[in-house]
Amino acid sequence: MESDGFISLIGAIGLGGVLAALITRGVEVAKHRQAWINALRDDISDILARGRSAPGSEAKNEHGRLMHAAYVRVQLRLNMREDDHKLLDGVLREFVTGLDERDGLDQRTSRVILVSRSVLKREWEVTKWGFLAKHDTSERESSAVAATLNAVAVRSATPSPPTTPPV
Repeated sequence: MESDGFISLIGAIGLGGVLAALITRGVEVAKHRQAWINALRDDISDILARGRSAPGSEAKNEHGRLMHAAYVRVQLRLNMREDDHKLLDGVLREFVTGLDERDGLDQRTSRVILVSRSVLKREWEVTKWGFLAKHDTSERESSAVAATLNAVAVRSATPSPPTTPPV
């Protein structure tokens, strides 16, 4: 009788240890994912800020080098098997390669922000819920983001009314 109680106690301790290890692992993974999300957000904002500013001719090379370094860091963080990551890569590429043309800069910036928000939100949900997070949302959210991107394109192609009335 006593040996059955002892075996049960040992089993409970073992199970508790395994559960503690799994919880600790989940917390550590969440910390690393949060750092990944923060770094992705920082690099995207750096790309947008540098792309929208026009440095003087002597600072242009360093400015471009720093922006390109941030762009490459973002590309290295993206999982090209996920639709929304592919979409983010595409709008960032469009933003960076279109910097010589100032026309449409606001539209390209809006597209990057919109897709970035979607990716960051989904990645936060995975961080928050861990293995319980829905992994099938990528396709649905990508199509919703694509529809919104089309709306941004249509809205920016429509001329806006003048801000001051003609005199």
